[in-house]
Amino acid sequence: MKAWFHRTATTLTLLLLPLAATAAAAPGGPTRGPEQKLLWKIHQTNLAEMKAGEIAQTKGESVKVREYGRRLYNDHHFADEKITALAAGKGIALTPPKHPTLEEKNREAQHGEVMHHLQQVKGRTFDVDFLAAMVDGHKQAISLLSAEVKTLPDADVRALVEHLIPILEQHETIAENLQREEPAGATGGT
Repeated sequence: MKAWFHRTATTLTLLLLPLAATAAAAPGGPTRGPEQKLLWKIHQTNLAEMKAGEIAQTKGESVKVREYGRRLYNDHHFADEKITALAAGKGIALTPPKHPTLEEKNREAQHGEVMHHLQQVKGRTFDVDFLAAMVDGHKQAISLLSAEVKTLPDADVRALVEHLIPILEQHETIAENLQREEPAGATGGT
């Protein structure tokens, strides 16, 4: 469980952190400005979180975990609409890098592993693993987005990211509260 949780928390952190590759353009590809990279990664994160929310709505044992999954889905769907509208308004294509970095390839592979795991586990194990990953991932995403927002040159992108941070903070708080409600030793089973 601990090894899986560490991998899962790291993977979800990568999914929730649309910042990892914002500093460097892919070698041999067109230059991607920090806003385009950030918006693409937030878009991908939103899609991943919507999928995780859908899984939680169907696999969560607790009604509250299922409701949290619905909230994740709805909030990230709304955020993605804002991201895609802003990108379209600025003529920014939300396209993947032509030459993804090793980190980007690894993130995609790890995402598949996390989704596979969440689809395999059930009941209380699902709830515990899902919530633990959500807490850790959101904590790290908030920390890094809060730092990144200060360096964004585009005021509109900066304002949108500043709007998204409190939503991530709410997601973290809800997951922490749900974790506290879980009975001790609820990590057994598959």
